[in-house]
Amino acid sequence: MIHNSLTYIHIIALLSAISCSHNQSRSYENYTEIENRYYHLKSANTDAEKEDMKAYVCDTLNFAELYDSPLWDKFIEDWISLFSKNPAQAFPTEEFTYISKRILERVAIENPEIIEPLVRKSAEVLTGIDQEKIAACIVAYSNGINISANDDSEIAMRLLTAMMLPGTKAPALIGLEWVGNKEKLIIFYDSNCSGCKSLLSNITDRYEELSEKGIDVISLSADTDKTLYTKYAEKLPWKNKLFDYQSFSSGNFKNYGVAAVPIMYLIDSDGLVVDRFDTLEKTDLLHKESDIKTINNEKKALR
Repeated sequence: MIHNSLTYIHIIALLSAISCSHNQSRSYENYTEIENRYYHLKSANTDAEKEDMKAYVCDTLNFAELYDSPLWDKFIEDWISLFSKNPAQAFPTEEFTYISKRILERVAIENPEIIEPLVRKSAEVLTGIDQEKIAACIVAYSNGINISANDDSEIAMRLLTAMMLPGTKAPALIGLEWVGNKEKLIIFYDSNCSGCKSLLSNITDRYEELSEKGIDVISLSADTDKTLYTKYAEKLPWKNKLFDYQSFSSGNFKNYGVAAVPIMYLIDSDGLVVDRFDTLEKTDLLHKESDIKTINNEKKALR
C-alpha cells in the first residue's frame, strides 16, 4: 500500500514536472515567435514586408503574450512607426485607423483585459508624433464610439485626455487652490443623475473614514440651476464643492476629460493622478492600510 502510494505520488510529480516543462517550453516558444516577428517588424522596408507585418499584427499576433513579454512597449512603438517610415508621405490615417479598429475588435474577443493597456500605449505613441486625432479616434472606439480620425470630436478628445492623465501631474482646479500635500478624491457629478446620487451617498456614508485617512474630498457639479445645485450640495459633508453654471463646458470638466458622470479621480500626495474610477470600492481606499502612493505604484507596475 505504501509502495503504491509512493508510486502514485512519483507519477503525479513526474506529470507535474512534464506539464511545467511544457508550459515553460510553450512560453519560450511564444516569446521566440514574438521576438522573431519584432525583428521582421524592425527591418520591414519593402511594401511586401510591410504588408506581411500588417497582416500578422492585425490577424494573428497574440497581444496577451506580447503584453507579458519585455517587448510590449517597443513592439507597439515600432508597429506605429511602420506606417510613417517614409517621411515624404503623410501618415496614412485611414489605413491605420481601419487596421487599429480591426485589432481592437479581435482583442476584445480574445483578450479583453489587454484593451486598456493596448489603447493607452498606442495613444501615448500617437500623441508623441502629433497624431492626437488618430489617438482620440482609437480611444473613442475602445469606448464604443465609432468616429473618423478626421472628425473634430469633443467627446473623443476628452476620452483621450482622461486616458492619458494617470501618472501625470493633476490639472489645477479652477476656483480652488490646492492646499498642502494631501491626497485627494475629485468627484464629477450632476444632481439629476441617479448614478451620481448613488455614488455621492456612498461617499457621504464613508466620508468619516476617508477624512481619517487624510483624504480631501472635492466635488464638481455639472448643474446649471443654482437652486437645484444648492439643495443637493448642502447635504454633502465635505468643504470643497465647486459649481460654475457651465456644466460640461466648464474648464475643469475639459481639463479632466470628463465626458460622462459620475467619474472620480484619485490624486496622490505628490499631485499625480493615480487613476479614474466610477465607484468608491474600485479605488481600494477603504481596504488598504497603505497610502495612495502605494496604490499608485501598484497600478504603474500593472501597466
